[in-house]
Amino acid sequence: MNRIDCCNLMLKIKDEIFEKNILNKLVKELTKRFNEKKKSRLLGNKKNKDKIYTVADKSYKGISLYILKPEKIGFIIIYNISPIDAPYVQYMWIDLDNRPIIITQHLLDRYNERILKSANASYKELIIRFSLNSIDGSGNHVAFDSESKKIIQRIDDGFIFGVEHDDYTVYNTIYESTEGKDSDLKSLARNLKVNWDEFSSSQKADYTRLLNS
Repeated sequence: MNRIDCCNLMLKIKDEIFEKNILNKLVKELTKRFNEKKKSRLLGNKKNKDKIYTVADKSYKGISLYILKPEKIGFIIIYNISPIDAPYVQYMWIDLDNRPIIITQHLLDRYNERILKSANASYKELIIRFSLNSIDGSGNHVAFDSESKKIIQRIDDGFIFGVEHDDYTVYNTIYESTEGKDSDLKSLARNLKVNWDEFSSSQKADYTRLLNS
């Protein structure tokens, strides 16, 4: 299956999931577990800075889904679109504009090599950690070159690089944050991230509402 067909299939599956309320029970369970973790953190080791989240697996029409409840936004659905007849993995998010975002194995390999440095992390663990650090509050720091179609997003751990296609985006590698090596596009992404971090919570909420209106 080529990427366009895969994107169309995942969009159809996403619509079915929401129209039929497939995840309602699971979402309630994740929310309950998340609130228990948050309460435990407040009553326990407050110096622990690890992100609080809950995650569950779900299979729908043969597609493996990871349902992720992070701290700053509602829920993240990670679609495992790894080809069954190929020796590599591939994942997808679908953003608020209904645009598929493809995450390649190469990006996850580089993310582990350059950022996490975990000897035993599975690809499931990598995509979850990467999703937490990329989507959870960081989705607005994107710089785009309309001529080359290259796209860079600034996240807390560094910069992710990709290419915009007509109907989807592919992110394929990541670099650590090194300010001295900024290109013009990378510098723009960095400045967007800095400005976003200076917003108050209400300003961020107002901006997000305007962006999605």
